[in-house]
Amino acid sequence: MRFSLILCILFVSTQAYALNIYPVTVHSEYSSSNPFRGVESISLPTDGELIANNYFTNDEIFDNGDTYRRIHHIPGSSAQFDVNSFWPYNSANHTFTLDITEASAGARWRQISSHANGSTYSLGWVNLTTGTNSIFLNAEGNYDRAVIGFTTEGSFKFNKFTHTFGSQSFGYEEISVAVPEPSSYAWMAGAFALFLACNRRR
Repeated sequence: MRFSLILCILFVSTQAYALNIYPVTVHSEYSSSNPFRGVESISLPTDGELIANNYFTNDEIFDNGDTYRRIHHIPGSSAQFDVNSFWPYNSANHTFTLDITEASAGARWRQISSHANGSTYSLGWVNLTTGTNSIFLNAEGNYDRAVIGFTTEGSFKFNKFTHTFGSQSFGYEEISVAVPEPSSYAWMAGAFALFLACNRRR
């Protein structure tokens, strides 16, 4: 009897650990059908998806685990123009924000931007710490920047990333993961109680 009870507890614990109970939000005021469009090699989760952890890692989301690059393209300047791939707001001001839950020693990030000739340059490194971290790019009124974004070093976990741009009401995008609703925990508790009841009947 006792051995069966232990097996039931182990089984339920394993199932609870494997459950995807953390809801993900992917939100874009600019393009709800194609959020974060114009970003090179970003690995977006699905809006409403349930995942097993209450955090993302930089390796899961950003290009090569360290780079966020948003590409500007002017309509009509190239036969390769694709409205779904590029966006027109690199010259605006930008704020990148990460809500970090855990960061390795020496984890840091810095802005990347481009000159009028298209060559890319980086600004100074800023350390990443637990809590809210933000870096900024000022607006550029003289030319359309080909690239904006940031690079990182080290590893970190975060539960929210936002990109705010310009003064437009639609200039906001977000990736986040939330603590599950109480009903999820109630379901797990109910399943555990059911296994205990079955075991007692045996």
